[in-house]
Amino acid sequence: MQTLIRDGVALCYAEAGAAGAAGEGGVPLVFVPGGSCDWWSFHHQLEHFAPSRRSISLDLRGHGGSDKPHQPYTMAAYADDVAWVIAQLGLDRPVVVGHSMGGAIALQLAADHPEATRAIVLDDPAPVTDNRAGFGQMLAAFAKHGVDSTRRRAFRNFFLPDFDEALLAEVLERATHTPDHVFISEIEGLRDWDGAATARQCQVPVLHIAAAYPTCSPAALAEAIPHVITGQTVGAGHFNMLEVPDQVNAMIEQFLRHYVA
Repeated sequence: MQTLIRDGVALCYAEAGAAGAAGEGGVPLVFVPGGSCDWWSFHHQLEHFAPSRRSISLDLRGHGGSDKPHQPYTMAAYADDVAWVIAQLGLDRPVVVGHSMGGAIALQLAADHPEATRAIVLDDPAPVTDNRAGFGQMLAAFAKHGVDSTRRRAFRNFFLPDFDEALLAEVLERATHTPDHVFISEIEGLRDWDGAATARQCQVPVLHIAAAYPTCSPAALAEAIPHVITGQTVGAGHFNMLEVPDQVNAMIEQFLRHYVA
């Protein structure tokens, strides 16, 4: 892991395929994990793309090895961090790949910092519409059942019935490194996020990789982003980049080849 310091806050990231490696010259990739997740969510993608391009997977502020200050955790603040990291690392308009909440952050980045990315990939992103009710219910469950218990039930429901128990256990263990104050604040941020308005500002190419039961309605996303390209993984739930990495990697490869200059 490597670290950058922004205004006294440590932001960590994992890197593969650094400049000077075999992949020098390929469009770089920046991976943005979802809520309560860390860089490891995209470790299969780092390994796959390292031979062809510089690839970065982030520990968002409040997650993994990064610092976890007490502050509001909004999509705009996260997007600002991502744009700052891109600039600090000297990345030339990378393709930003976001999973779950990371998809919302990628959309916010494209809206607020259009110069920072040339395309985005939304891997089963957070919903762009009807998010107030769902995330409001999660916040109510935090108060009733506790944050960790609610998170464990939610993450279990993200998997299909014949799920890999060892994989779920690893995801949950890593999630415990995100403290309650961060997870509560980012769920509040998702509840209050105007996803449809943000998506309508997106002008760059967009790939939507939906899970077997998409978290974000493909129709709602297409209404907000008419140029979106949607694919769907087979036999995997919300964490499809961990469950069926070959499918996800192949979709990203084709998107880069055919839609990203």
